Amino acid sequence: MNNMKTNLALFDLVHPAHVHLFRNAIDMLRQEGWQIIVTSRAKDVTLNLLDSYGIESRVLSSKKNGYLGGLWEWLIRFYKLYKMVRKAKPNIMVASAGVSVGPVSFFTGIPNLQFYDTERAKLQNMISYPLATRIFTPRAYGKKISGKHEFYDGYHELAYLRPDYFIFSEAVLAKLGVEREEKYCLLRFNCFQAVHDKGIRGLTTEYKLKALREFSKFAKVFISSEGELSEDFQDYKLPTEPQEIHQVIAGASLVFGESATMASEAAVLGVPSIFVYGYNLSYLNEQQKKYGLTESFLADKNSQQAAIEKGVAILKNSNRAAWQKKRDSLLVDTIDVTGFIVEQIKKYAIN
Repeated sequence: MNNMKTNLALFDLVHPAHVHLFRNAIDMLRQEGWQIIVTSRAKDVTLNLLDSYGIESRVLSSKKNGYLGGLWEWLIRFYKLYKMVRKAKPNIMVASAGVSVGPVSFFTGIPNLQFYDTERAKLQNMISYPLATRIFTPRAYGKKISGKHEFYDGYHELAYLRPDYFIFSEAVLAKLGVEREEKYCLLRFNCFQAVHDKGIRGLTTEYKLKALREFSKFAKVFISSEGELSEDFQDYKLPTEPQEIHQVIAGASLVFGESATMASEAAVLGVPSIFVYGYNLSYLNEQQKKYGLTESFLADKNSQQAAIEKGVAILKNSNRAAWQKKRDSLLVDTIDVTGFIVEQIKKYAIN
């Protein structure tokens, strides 16, 4: 009789970006015989993405607004997750934002690994980092956290957009109504409802309209938005499904907007990107200075205008081969992030 216990990993996925970050690691572990529990959160398209990738999850909470709403949601998640972990006894817990798994780890003794890349999320990091078994961040992360912090050569986006895991399909062009050699660009608008977005703003309506008008002179324009689009932008709404967004990005001549994640996704795919926001992020700074694949602008009036002018210049002088060459340099300098995640899970899982 085989008495060997099957390894069990719990992944806590509370944001759409976390689904992408860990979905290949989940698949790889399952192929190696691991059992997987995924806990999720009803936020944006998180649940739709999980369904599209065939990942079953247990929804522990839904997104609440404001500090009090966030606190109430955290208490609900902690209670449900604690009960689940006590019963299932996983070998390890994995998360990006570890505000739930950290405290549960503290009370249960189950190790938790956290893979994160945003220094500005101070409140979240203040709760989660001290309770992490190990914290892994991209090498560009602007802070040294503690003795249990480890840098790696890469970015979150490489976990799902490295050539090992992603191949561009021209089938998306038909859905967009775009010819093979026709230029198009993607505008991304955010809602700024995350706790670390408090007091931060991106593009004004005036400059969103100006970007749309100027870019339309040189390319077809599509808009992806975290919230509902106003009437001025409805005709440009991206017609594809959420799980197709990376195909859309890969075929674009420019990604422009308020999403750091999408700016980085474009960069690692060899597509020029422009990020307009109230602050800069370390990994985007590295992608800009070291590889020239993206550029960040603050959200003041002059900078918004400069960002649009930069976008026009890129569209007017589009050279996909040159951008892909920059991407090749990035890929040479970085690791297989999914492989790294799986390796660390195996290393720190308790028997």
